[in-house]
Amino acid sequence: MAFTTAERLRGEGGNPKAQPSLAPQAPLIPQPLTDADLDEVVTLEAHVQAFPWTRGNFADALAAGYGAWVLRREGKVAGFCILMFAPDVAHLLVIAVAKPLHRQGLGGVLLDWCEQQARQRGLEGVLLEVRPSNASAVSFYQQHGYLQIGVRRGYYPAAKGAREDALVMQKRFAAVAEEAA
Repeated sequence: MAFTTAERLRGEGGNPKAQPSLAPQAPLIPQPLTDADLDEVVTLEAHVQAFPWTRGNFADALAAGYGAWVLRREGKVAGFCILMFAPDVAHLLVIAVAKPLHRQGLGGVLLDWCEQQARQRGLEGVLLEVRPSNASAVSFYQQHGYLQIGVRRGYYPAAKGAREDALVMQKRFAAVAEEAA
């Protein structure tokens, strides 16, 4: 039986033989990303991406009113995401979690949050691009119900002035998919 991120955050699921954590963890709830977070966000992005967004990219996203959130662990930015709302779908522009915190469910918390924001706005789903060379990210999105719907040729910068394609992936929400059928 699989458990959702929300269920895991409530302490449900998991390995019954595993030792419980002695320190209670507060639920992780994304908070709005502000100008005060930019230094930490830019640093985190530079540690996880070969071709990171610049401070200007993040500042422009905030100025444009995009949905932008951070997750904090022990007072520090542990992850972030930025979402652009189009008339029909939400476009996940960037999502990242600090490398030491990978595989701890934080990416799932952020992705679930993005999907919740899109649903609250009555949108059809979430669209994103991902590098085909980033197999762990492709697998992560597939595990969360995203399907490849296309390819953008030469979308990403790559080493030595080359370009890398992007896989275009989308998750359509069930109610919307049922209405279209």
